[in-house]
Amino acid sequence: MAELRGDHASAAARHRRGLEIARSAGEPRTLALSLEGPAGAAARAALLLGAADGSRGSVGAPPPAAERGDVERITASAVIVLGRDMFAATFLHGTNNFLDIAENAGSNFS
Repeated sequence: MAELRGDHASAAARHRRGLEIARSAGEPRTLALSLEGPAGAAARAALLLGAADGSRGSVGAPPPAAERGDVERITASAVIVLGRDMFAATFLHGTNNFLDIAENAGSNFS
């Protein structure tokens, strides 16, 4: 909600805290949700959405229906900015390296 209100500092702090909790829980679906939330900027979005996809894929868990609209909206915006090929390459990098990206993602929230 903070992000939608334009309170980016508060949103970033909440996303960082959520990622900390998700990492400590060790549950891939929770980790995926925490990576999808802050995926706002195009390149970062492609990378984090890919990492979320990799995390979900590791346990065969599709995105929950309630989250799909956000993921689709962010994906569409990122594809417009990056182009399909660059989005796909960055997304795939995120998918293939989701554990490393999750480990370092919190320091890049802004």
